[in-house]
Amino acid sequence: MNQTRQKQAGSHARLAVPVFFAVILAGVAADMLSASGHAHAGLFSFPGFWSLFGLLGCCALAGACKLAARFLKRPENYYDDVL
Repeated sequence: MNQTRQKQAGSHARLAVPVFFAVILAGVAADMLSASGHAHAGLFSFPGFWSLFGLLGCCALAGACKLAARFLKRPENYYDDVL
């Protein structure tokens, strides 16, 4: 990879973090604006609860997939010797 492409890739990565946090903040703001006064449990009335719940659920799912990949991974030539 030449240096121009490396610089472009680095600038996209630096842009992704602020965009990620902006999306999270927009979700929390939308959750706060649409919050109804009726929550089934005290924790559900916390502003941004569902945004945080979704983020933690996504991270847990990604971690579970990485863990499962360690057990399910096969060598690169696993199917080459079948025939």
